[in-house]
Amino acid sequence: MAGEKRTEKKHPWVWLLTGLVLIAALAAVMAYRAGTLRETEQERLLQENERYSFETGAQQVFAAVDGGVAVGSSTGLQILDSDGYTVARSVVSVTTPALTVSGTSAAVYDVGGTILRVGDSAGTVTTLDTADTIISANMNDAGWMALVTEETGYKGKVTVYNAEMQPVYYWHSGNYVLSARISPDCRTMAALTMEETGSAVHIFSLSSETEYAVYRTESLLLFDMDFLGNDRLCAVQDGGLVFFTTGGADDGSWSFDGRYLSGYSFGGDGFVTVLLSQYLSGNTGEMCTVTYGGTVTGQLTLAEAVQNVSVREKQIAVRYGDSAAVYNQVLEEQRRASGVQGAKNLVLTEKDRGFLLYSGYCEPLNF
Repeated sequence: MAGEKRTEKKHPWVWLLTGLVLIAALAAVMAYRAGTLRETEQERLLQENERYSFETGAQQVFAAVDGGVAVGSSTGLQILDSDGYTVARSVVSVTTPALTVSGTSAAVYDVGGTILRVGDSAGTVTTLDTADTIISANMNDAGWMALVTEETGYKGKVTVYNAEMQPVYYWHSGNYVLSARISPDCRTMAALTMEETGSAVHIFSLSSETEYAVYRTESLLLFDMDFLGNDRLCAVQDGGLVFFTTGGADDGSWSFDGRYLSGYSFGGDGFVTVLLSQYLSGNTGEMCTVTYGGTVTGQLTLAEAVQNVSVREKQIAVRYGDSAAVYNQVLEEQRRASGVQGAKNLVLTEKDRGFLLYSGYCEPLNF
């Protein structure tokens, strides 16, 4: 009919072919993008898992964890396993990093800040950033953690986390809290506070809100303490060590005899390792191991300058200028390794084995 427009109909197979072409083109684009992203991810993982390397952040601190090493720095937390591969990482800006570890986990926190990140050897990272300023954090070997923070309306607060990083206990203090510790059996918490005339350690059963006992030192300032057993504690002051029970009973002391404290560690199995010097500045002098009650089990005159000490169970590793030695609890030298020049730190991770830490990388060290 005149004036009518003729419309051509396309056969169904034409539409099908066009659709297949479009689908194929779209699939090619998606495959390309997916491949590119996959390559980028693989490169990132490869870089993250480069053996024996870690971030070169400022103010680095190191500690042994599960046969490997944890690194805390201004860039966050990184955990390397016993083969040197990165298994956990949390990248975060930390002004004043500090590190605390358990048997299988580590936590980096910002002293005077609010950042707190916990990682473990299985690769899990938990964010526990706080609303209040962090004073200190300490883990026991079982993975429980006592966190000390400031608290509005109080002078300090202690939060206890279980191994799953769930808060299970709180204590608010009317005095400034320096640190808190959890007993090896995870049943008791002890909190060190500054009092008007000295120091006090407040002791709580984690099954009760009522204070169990308190240990006080008149006119004596304690600046750290830890458990040497489920019911035994040791505290450090400028002039020596004091020992007391979870019942608050005084159980002996050990004097530095006028020598200066240049370092100490609670890392030993039932003993404290102490470095003493005859002079206010200097890293030569004497190293001692002291058990509960003040019994000296080992004593060693240091003829070489000590760079750092790492204690694990019954062994003490000492890094000197050009060598490193491992000692038993009575401070008998067992083995010595050379070629440690340039290392920033030495961490003892297993019996007769550790890591030498350099700038951005580490090396396994077998004694």
